[in-house]
Amino acid sequence: MIKQFCCLLVLCSCLWWPVPSVALAQASAVIAAEQTTIVGTIKATGVEGGCYQLQGDDGQRYELIGKFPKRDGFRVQVKGTLAQDVMTICQVGQPLRVKSWRPVK
Repeated sequence: MIKQFCCLLVLCSCLWWPVPSVALAQASAVIAAEQTTIVGTIKATGVEGGCYQLQGDDGQRYELIGKFPKRDGFRVQVKGTLAQDVMTICQVGQPLRVKSWRPVK
């Protein structure tokens, strides 16, 4: 009986013991965010919840996160970082965390 209890105790402790390879995998998953500048037109997507998209002049679509003008058809230059570590409800483009913006013609 004691032998079975000891085996169970060892098995349980192995399941709860932190594994260094898991910690390394989590650390390597963090991606350094690089600031980028994108010029494009803001579009209201019509997705419930008020999602906005920046249709970049580079042909890419970005989902805007943060403070920006919520005006459909407004041309802007946005400085921000591409978010690699988030999933959004809207899913209308690559998430872009807005740091600053300015209108362009």
